[in-house]
Amino acid sequence: MTKKRTTVDEALSSLMGIIMVTSGCPILDHLKPMARFHLPFASAVETTIRTLSMYLLALYLVNKDTGTHAINFRQEDLEDIYSQIKKVNTDFSIRISMAGEKDANLSAISNLDSNVTLATMTIEGTLNELKQYYTAYL
Repeated sequence: MTKKRTTVDEALSSLMGIIMVTSGCPILDHLKPMARFHLPFASAVETTIRTLSMYLLALYLVNKDTGTHAINFRQEDLEDIYSQIKKVNTDFSIRISMAGEKDANLSAISNLDSNVTLATMTIEGTLNELKQYYTAYL
């Protein structure tokens, strides 16, 4: 069992992320593989790596079923998905605020939204940084 001393906001953010992704929202369904293999309290780099890995595996599985083994990775498509996720987070924050909930709940959603923003902003840099670990494949 892993333990971590953290803030209520960060713990709620992790829990709310799981709940939201498994809620049946078609936009958040894109993140279901990440919920299945949840990594609580992941750093921005870990989140970006998991995001890219999840997306590339999804592309592979879709293409494998069609008989095409080529993967057409377009960063813009991934950024579009995360733009939609950001909108869901924003709308959810508004609903929580309208319900009169404050502090930890809003901070938790804000943390989730920050992870979405960081993941999309750091994709290219993370890819370049990771290249050094994949020399056996290059």
